[in-house]
Amino acid sequence: MKIKGILKLLGIHILFGATIIPVSIYLFVSNYNYYAEAMFVHQIILVFFLYWLFRRTRVSLEFENTNVKNVLIALLLGVVVFGMNYTNTLFNGSHENDDTLLGFLKGVMFAPILEELYFRLWMTKYMSRHGIGTKAICLISSVLFWLGHIQESNVFGSFGLSVANWRIDTLFVAILLFVLYKKTNDIRYSIIAHSLANLLVNLFI
Repeated sequence: MKIKGILKLLGIHILFGATIIPVSIYLFVSNYNYYAEAMFVHQIILVFFLYWLFRRTRVSLEFENTNVKNVLIALLLGVVVFGMNYTNTLFNGSHENDDTLLGFLKGVMFAPILEELYFRLWMTKYMSRHGIGTKAICLISSVLFWLGHIQESNVFGSFGLSVANWRIDTLFVAILLFVLYKKTNDIRYSIIAHSLANLLVNLFI
């Protein structure tokens, strides 16, 4: 049951567009002036896919009462995540940001919401139903999240990776966000942390 559940998850992940759609965009659009628009369209597609996925698998959004302590923890984690990103930049070179309005909306609003709903909330509930333990869920969801963030701007254009492209910090970020979600049982706090981190990256890196 566990192996079957993991294989189904990987199949959904590929169809989700975390692989097929972004790769297509990077291969055919990244050298043109419409990269931000293409990525924005990609995220709009993912909104509809997530809606279908949640309904198809009967996963629902459940919120606890807003807890000020958890909000503060989320904000602190957002700063920590930014610090990890900044440290990675110091060692591995400059971070490439999309300075357009669409790029800002993508990075600070759409990406954190979509990614937290998918990688943290949906994956956790889906794998739990298939009898997969918490540690394994954390590892699988974090690795998949990390693989989708391996210096997107460089990987598919040159089909080559340097040490700087591997973005190991993102793997630790995914683990921290997973722990926050599991501790609070409310995906809103992970979204807050993720959004703040991306906002600080856009402003200061």
